Amino acid sequence: MFTVKRENILIISIVGFLLYLNSFFNGFVWDDEEQVVNNPIIHSIANIPSLFAESTFNAGGAVKMSGLYYRPLMTTAYTLIYSIFGSGAFFFHFFQVVLHIASAVLLFLILNHFLKKENLSLLLSLIFLVHPINSETVLYVANLSDILFFFFGAFAFWLLISKDGLKYLLISSFLLLASVLSKETGAVWWIVIVSYLFIYKRKSLKIFLPVLAVWAGIYSFLRFDVAKIFFAKHGLTLISKMDFAQRLVNVPAIAFYYLKTYVWPINLAINQQWVIKNISFSQFFLPLLLDLIFLSISFYGAWYLYKKGDKYLNFYLIFLKILT
Repeated sequence: MFTVKRENILIISIVGFLLYLNSFFNGFVWDDEEQVVNNPIIHSIANIPSLFAESTFNAGGAVKMSGLYYRPLMTTAYTLIYSIFGSGAFFFHFFQVVLHIASAVLLFLILNHFLKKENLSLLLSLIFLVHPINSETVLYVANLSDILFFFFGAFAFWLLISKDGLKYLLISSFLLLASVLSKETGAVWWIVIVSYLFIYKRKSLKIFLPVLAVWAGIYSFLRFDVAKIFFAKHGLTLISKMDFAQRLVNVPAIAFYYLKTYVWPINLAINQQWVIKNISFSQFFLPLLLDLIFLSISFYGAWYLYKKGDKYLNFYLIFLKILT
């Protein structure tokens, strides 16, 4: 007989497989073809060491991959899947869906640890699992990096909140390295976990920070000295061609777009090419006002929990950090 927690994990798994089952039979599209199908470098396990010395994109069968990003664990995953299962798209999609479901399970365990309310934790985890805003991440093979960085970061967080001891600190720190080697956004998990340790386990933080500094040094060495990948803009989208001041004008509309999409996910697209060029009420001031209202409500929630001395305050603050 399953315990309640195991039943909830089973529910997440079943819902995830039923929802994304049809995607297993999709083919490769767009960047999938350049990163997997037409990329001879990821077609052999022998090339895995070289993946840590180059970027992620291969155009025209080049000898070395190029691009702006350093995500060697993504290309390593491509290589392993291709070498074990062949060139078909089925197992690439299958692997991505399985990892997304595993991330939803980890999120459930993390939420339940703080909230102590399994039904609420299950509901929030299912929203993450099925929300259309995540569809590109789950269904588009070229976005495997998003799945990987979240999985490794969530796994590291769950280990730290559920286990004690030096072994788990070291494993968690290594998972954070894996997260940032999957996608640069993995650095968000570093901030979240350090914040958690500062609030709840300051003694562990004294051990964790030096280890994390070592991993940061290794990452920097691999990226900047070995792969020689620095920070530059690609110029492929409209907003990437704008200067800093022009981008600032777009910030309120972009923030509101995500807030709106969380609530009402319609007109989703894999390639967003809209920009705000002129300051107007509807395109700048109205989104800014709505963003400020959302932030005000969020900060009021934190203040309310603080005044009450509520035990959920620290979790609320960490959750806001992840959300923003």
